[in-house]
Amino acid sequence: MYFRRTGPLDDRRRRVLSDPLLASALGLGSRTARYRRSSGRQVRLLRSENYGDAEFLEDQARLIDLIPLRGYTVFFVFAAGVLAVAGLLVLHAWMPRLAAWMPSGRLAAFDLDSPRSLGTWFSTLVLAAAAFAAVLVFSVRRYKIDDYHGHYHVWLWASLCWLYMSVEQTTCLREAIADLLIAVSGARLFAEGAAWWMILYSFLIGGVAMRLLIDMRSCTSSSTALVAAAACYVVAVLARFGLVQEFFWGEPAALRHGAVMFGNLLVFTAMLLHGRHVILDALGLLPRSEAPTELLRRGAQIAEAAQLLTACSRAVKVHPAHRVPRPAPSTSSGTPQQVTVVVAPTPQGSNPNAAKPAAASDFIPSVARKLTKEERKRLRERLERERRQREALG
Repeated sequence: MYFRRTGPLDDRRRRVLSDPLLASALGLGSRTARYRRSSGRQVRLLRSENYGDAEFLEDQARLIDLIPLRGYTVFFVFAAGVLAVAGLLVLHAWMPRLAAWMPSGRLAAFDLDSPRSLGTWFSTLVLAAAAFAAVLVFSVRRYKIDDYHGHYHVWLWASLCWLYMSVEQTTCLREAIADLLIAVSGARLFAEGAAWWMILYSFLIGGVAMRLLIDMRSCTSSSTALVAAAACYVVAVLARFGLVQEFFWGEPAALRHGAVMFGNLLVFTAMLLHGRHVILDALGLLPRSEAPTELLRRGAQIAEAAQLLTACSRAVKVHPAHRVPRPAPSTSSGTPQQVTVVVAPTPQGSNPNAAKPAAASDFIPSVARKLTKEERKRLRERLERERRQREALG
């Protein structure tokens, strides 16, 4: 049984039922094509039976909207990653106790040495997100107007590096690369051939990271995060060779895997921070940084303007010329107006001998007229002379 009731739902029902009727009355059915002019040509507008003209698609979120523009949002993402790394390390430490309750006697999901552990999944997910964020940075960074040499392509190389590192977390490609290089060269070097993939990664991934760091130098926070990630990877390599045992009291495997996971998290954080910096720069929301020469030039202009205002504020009375014959019409346009300058009398109590007639070049007359060409020339010479004196004294 249907109980009739009025309210917002009923209004929506009437509006939904009236839309098809209105469309059919206006000849805008589902199979009717409409056209509009755009840039001198006709563009066909289609109308769906279920979604109408689909204008709502223009309000949908873009891919670059996935980059957080608020600093505290990036901080919360980083803090959540730190808590996840700490939780995985705690589970790895408690794994022997938890495995005793299992019938099989093992718990591979919490074992960081296992390629099927939660730590491996976390590193894979974080590095894949870092690769995606690098692509988003590239999509904005390539429109920078002063990048004439195409340095923005380093972000594509960085994305490929993070994607390879993400795949390598689960497939252990480094061991296959080490075996291939040992078979080709016939030398194992040290650490049972692990030195081969370390050298290769240092040249390839390290080189791309150094070039990426040069492009990220405009953002201090992202550059610091990337350098910290490199430091974490160095600690992981040292822990693999047993060079930090005397400085760490815990399990070496926990230190090695913890440093790798924290380094991966820092890489992702660096991509988010620089993506935020690039988008804010493109929107014009970053403070402008001026060069030292520009600051000195603006300081000199401000000093000259202040001196000009000081000169114009002198107590000088300017009277117009008395009984000056009117010039001929042929020369009236090029002859400046003549004025008589009279210095105001000194107030009582001051030295009367100090009041002397002032020359026309010692002040700027405060009259409601434009300066002549000769007066402007003298003013520029005076300002230039005083500027040189200030530079000689300073």
